Amino acid sequence: MKHIFAFLILLAIISGVSINPDGKLQSSSLLADSTDLNPNGSSELSLLMRKMHQHALKAREEVLKNKPTKGYPAEFEKIYTATPTTPTTKNQYYNSYADLYMAALKNFSKSNKKDLKENYNNLISGCVVCHTTHCPGPMVLIEKLPVE
Repeated sequence: MKHIFAFLILLAIISGVSINPDGKLQSSSLLADSTDLNPNGSSELSLLMRKMHQHALKAREEVLKNKPTKGYPAEFEKIYTATPTTPTTKNQYYNSYADLYMAALKNFSKSNKKDLKENYNNLISGCVVCHTTHCPGPMVLIEKLPVE
């Protein structure tokens, strides 16, 4: 048992993880940002889209509980100005898709219990429509978001 405990401490030291006084794990500041999945660095738009996905996951949990959520992160308005990975991503249709997403997001954030599920699924449909034509990679994650 002592060997297992010693091994775990050694593993924590090697991986750059420490334990706060409150018992929570904390990564060393020497480690790279673990939210950036791209070894070459992600674009501003990619990072924003990941935050949007996290928001959608949390919203999905609330929809399943039939609990309306009010508001959305103001940072999502940067969808229009965030720098994409590939400049051609922002073609003549991009702003129309961004408009669709923002309208659906605002509508969802004002939902009552009666329209919550429908408005959430409309929001996710906006993601699907855009990612079908732009950057289809995240479709695997997006397709798991709708609520039946």
